[in-house]
Amino acid sequence: MITAIQQKRAYPWLYASNGFLSLAYLLVFGSLFPLFCDALRMSKTQIGVVLAILPFSYLVTVFMSGWVARHGPKKIMVVFYFLRYWFVLLIPLAIWFSGRFGAGAAFLWVASLTAIFAVLRSIAETGWASWTLDLIPARSRGTVESYYSVAGYVGAALASLAAFAVMKFWPGFAGYSAAIYLGVAFGFVSVYIVRRLPGGGPQAGELKFRSMAADIGALMRNDRLKAWLKGILLPSAAVSTFSFLPLFLSEKVGFTADMIMMFSVCFQAGVMVSAVFWGWSTDRFGSKPVFMTAYAALCLIPFCFVLLPRMESQSAFLTGAVYALLGILFRGALAGTSRYFFVTVMPTVENPIFCSSVNLALQSCVAAACALLCGWLLDLMSAFRFDWRFVHLDNFTVLFLLMLACFVWFLAAFRRAPGDSGIRTGQFVSFFLEGNPLLAFSSIVRYHLAEDETSRLEYTRRLGDSQSRLTVDEILQSAYDPNFNVRYEAVVSMARMPPDGRLIDALALAVRSREPGVSEAACWALGRMGDRRALPVLREMLKSEYALLRSQCARALAKLNDAESVPEISAAFRNEKNTGIRAGYAAALGRLHRGEALPEIVALLAELAEDRLRGDVALAAARIIGSEHHFVRLWKRSCADFETACAEDLLDLEVKASRLHAFAGSLARKIGEAARLFERRDREGGAEAVCGAIGLLPPGAAPGQPLAYFLNECAGQLKARGGRRGDYIILALIALRLAVVAAAYRERRKRSAP
Repeated sequence: MITAIQQKRAYPWLYASNGFLSLAYLLVFGSLFPLFCDALRMSKTQIGVVLAILPFSYLVTVFMSGWVARHGPKKIMVVFYFLRYWFVLLIPLAIWFSGRFGAGAAFLWVASLTAIFAVLRSIAETGWASWTLDLIPARSRGTVESYYSVAGYVGAALASLAAFAVMKFWPGFAGYSAAIYLGVAFGFVSVYIVRRLPGGGPQAGELKFRSMAADIGALMRNDRLKAWLKGILLPSAAVSTFSFLPLFLSEKVGFTADMIMMFSVCFQAGVMVSAVFWGWSTDRFGSKPVFMTAYAALCLIPFCFVLLPRMESQSAFLTGAVYALLGILFRGALAGTSRYFFVTVMPTVENPIFCSSVNLALQSCVAAACALLCGWLLDLMSAFRFDWRFVHLDNFTVLFLLMLACFVWFLAAFRRAPGDSGIRTGQFVSFFLEGNPLLAFSSIVRYHLAEDETSRLEYTRRLGDSQSRLTVDEILQSAYDPNFNVRYEAVVSMARMPPDGRLIDALALAVRSREPGVSEAACWALGRMGDRRALPVLREMLKSEYALLRSQCARALAKLNDAESVPEISAAFRNEKNTGIRAGYAAALGRLHRGEALPEIVALLAELAEDRLRGDVALAAARIIGSEHHFVRLWKRSCADFETACAEDLLDLEVKASRLHAFAGSLARKIGEAARLFERRDREGGAEAVCGAIGLLPPGAAPGQPLAYFLNECAGQLKARGGRRGDYIILALIALRLAVVAAAYRERRKRSAP
């Protein structure tokens, strides 16, 4: 059992081992290897056979899994890795065989040494998958594997650069030989590093004594493993076609070996730039949405290669861009499928070593068979060529069609596969299209680096400002910060986010916590989000023993248009003694347009002394009579110049009233008088004139009981208070406007009637 401390201490060695292994392997069997075979005058079919040996060798792992389990993956890996590099040292002798005995002898020599190398490698890596189950915990597998892959692709990029430099200064067979010997040197370094990793001892228990028949029977009964193999095998075949891309670039597009190495660097750069992002995404959003997105985008790659311009100056730039895109998407597909296998498939099997061996063997055999098929097809269709404008079809087009078919098959096979998270592929893609994803990523990084209160507050605010669900985990973490100010800021940030189930649950917990300040803010945030999933907790806390919390719940329920809560809110409004709390209930009833509550709301408005509370209650009254927008517009203008705003509104209303025949111009004259008084800044006189204009309205002028009642109340308050209460003047103006507009509408209806 490897402890968490041992795991963390092993990560640097794990990353370094992959870096040196990639550097060693790609200097020998990377992009230079098919070019080396081509220089030895091998046919495409022979090159396909040599390339197929590497994956076919993984069949050995199925038969060696029990033996590896008994002796321990670590011991086997170190010994067989060490042995394989001694055989690699003999590969450059193929140059002598080619010159002395011909291309056939060189083919046999290279194929034999490649087979020995491949078998030794396969035995060494048989127990690696089960070893990493102990080395890497499931909760952080995506992130750790991303850094692991970054290290590997750094090594791969260095291998490409080294190969480029070697081929630049020593073209021909000398360069190929130098690259192979350099790879062997790095290979021995990698063996030393693997020895430093913890774990990997012999397996305890009865698994190491099970028969192969029992293991195969257990795998055949595992539906999840069968579904995995059904979907993953053909994409493995598609990956094998990548080995022929250097030949395509050399023969059809016209690039030299050193330029092809630079494209490999572009591929590695794409992988390295995106590896951490893909790993983070798999840990946070699950494996399935990541690999489904990556494979869907990979379907574009075959078309990109077919449309590449041939033998033209812009070919290099476009090819580099396509290789970089391929690296980004390939890493996403690999990160998603690898984590899915280890986290979703492997825990369901009885013998992890045998399961990983079968998985690796089957994928490798399919890839090898595809490599053979591709080599044979390239030779068979070598004479085929069709060019039309920017479309170029040749024997390599078959490879691209095969690649496309494999990717489409994968998408179809995994469309209904069980996921390892509650997030669908479409949701995952939408996360990067909503809000500001760049701000989200920068805020996430800075939030995790922030330690003092000021920084945590700032970056918690920015997490909310991004309005991206990529930041949900960090905001949830802030909601449990030891500091009150950070917790409060987290609640405010949640309110600015798109509706999300986890955020709503966190806000519900904050409401139930009854923490002063935070619980009230959480009620407000739930209302601002506008998601009806918040209704149960808000209805529950409407019965809270804290009056302010009850008031905030009423406001939030009104924001969610919860008609079922009206009786309880109305009862609380009538029974509450505190006018400040009653103002909250009044605002809720006003938002719900409860006309029966208007008399009590108007009575409360008369009692209030605080301007802010008056504004809240006045707005509630304006909503009930149906003139919220005009109230807000007039209130905004009155903040700068009250008398002028009222005068302008009355002048506009005078024009409308002058068109009414029912009042013979008296109403328009009274409204004009009020406008001129306000224009001269005579607020008292203007209020009295408005009161007089309301008095000119006949009993049936105001449609509906709430408006008629409200006009009378406004007139009474203006008589009693004059111009001292600006809120009553504004309310009177909007109510008078509603009455005039209604009267004008009735007159038009009468004139149009037959």
